[in-house]
Amino acid sequence: MQHWPRDVISSEDLAMLERVLQQALPPGSTDTEKEWLAAAIIRTFQAGVVDESSLVASLQGRKPPPDKETWQ
Repeated sequence: MQHWPRDVISSEDLAMLERVLQQALPPGSTDTEKEWLAAAIIRTFQAGVVDESSLVASLQGRKPPPDKETWQ
C-alpha cells in the first residue's frame, strides 16, 4: 500500500476501497447514497485513514445530507 501523498490511488488501494464500500453499504441503498458513500470513503482515505477496518469504522452512522449540493 502506498503512503502519503494520496494524489494517485493504486490498484491495490482501489480494491481495498471497493471492499470498504461493499461492507459499508446498507441494504437497499439508492444510487445517490452509494455515490455519497464512495466519495466519503475516498475523502477519508486521502485524509490519511488508510487501514480498511478504520475506514469502515469511520463511516458508522454517517448518512448523506439531504441536499447533494451540500456534500463535503
